[in-house]
Amino acid sequence: HSQALVEAPPTLGQNAASELLRVDVEYLNGNFAEAANLVSQVEAKVGRDAYLTCLRANMHVELNQLDQARALAEEAARMEPELLSTVDVFLAIHAKAGDHAALLQVLRDLKADRGLTIPAANLSDAQYDAFRESPEFATWKAENP
Repeated sequence: HSQALVEAPPTLGQNAASELLRVDVEYLNGNFAEAANLVSQVEAKVGRDAYLTCLRANMHVELNQLDQARALAEEAARMEPELLSTVDVFLAIHAKAGDHAALLQVLRDLKADRGLTIPAANLSDAQYDAFRESPEFATWKAENP
C-alpha cells in the first residue's frame, strides 16, 4: 500500500489528487509537519473546505499542537457541522490532553445530537489507553451497555 502511494503521484502528475496521496505517504511515515504543509498546498489549489481543515487538524494532533488542532477542528465544525471527522479530531485532542471529562462529553453529544453511539470496544486505539482506565470510561460503559 505504501509503495503504491509513493509511485502514484508521478503517474498522476502535479495536481491536488497527487498531493493528497503525498499527504498519506508523509502521514504514514510520521512526517506530520510535511503532511500538514501538503494539505495547505492542496487548499491553495482547491480552496479551504471542512475535510481538508479537519485533516490538517489531525496533523497538529500528531504534532501535539493541541491548541492549533482544536482551533482547526472548531473551524471545520463551523464550515460543515455534519462532518463526523471533526468528532474524531475532538476525541483525539481530548485523549491526548488527558481531558477525560471533555472526551466523555463529546461521546455524549454525539449520541444526543446525532443518535450515534461509539461502543466502548471501539475505543481500543492506544490513544485511548488512559481514558479506558478512567472513571469517565466506566461511566460511558455503564451508560451504553
